[in-house]
Amino acid sequence: MRIIRSSSAVLLLEGANYGVESSPLVRSVIEHAIRLSWGAALEPHVFVEALLRMQKWSLEKTMEAAERGWALAPAQIRDIQELMAEASDEYKYLDTYKALANVVETNPGEFAGIYQYWLRETQVSHPTMSSAAPYLAVNADAFGMSLYHEPRPTETRNDVLLPSLLWVAAGAFGVISGLTHYFEEPLNDIGARMADLGVPPFELK
Repeated sequence: MRIIRSSSAVLLLEGANYGVESSPLVRSVIEHAIRLSWGAALEPHVFVEALLRMQKWSLEKTMEAAERGWALAPAQIRDIQELMAEASDEYKYLDTYKALANVVETNPGEFAGIYQYWLRETQVSHPTMSSAAPYLAVNADAFGMSLYHEPRPTETRNDVLLPSLLWVAAGAFGVISGLTHYFEEPLNDIGARMADLGVPPFELK
């Protein structure tokens, strides 16, 4: 559902001339799709444990930041500690996969291409020269720059990318949840229609 709504939000933003600003959402959709596809190759309980380890790591960062920044209330600390305790040290080896690059390395043939797209969206989502580029241009005389309130037009094919990622993610979710029998036939039908439109064909195994 997160991928569906995030994809819908991107297309709505593009329609309202906020396509450039939707990059963080595109990046999120890509990462969700990669991690779901990776999870589909694991035993379901191992994937759940990987998610719990990632949650613990993120909450540890929150606790560390609170020591130097805004203090947390005792009840908040207790709630966070309870969530952290859900992660089993038996699966500590999964911590390496909190880095998306390490997930990609488990199956570069499947993930490397879309990971390149994720890296691009990372550049334009974080404070970088790439994220500033749509709002400025070097003047013709090479002296100074012109700044824009609205970004210069850019061409994307999120209308193709996002449905493709949703298709992949739905298939992976079917495997993880044990509902392949529910998803397989309709997704393969959609995959065939996508192939007719020039999108690379897929078939769920």
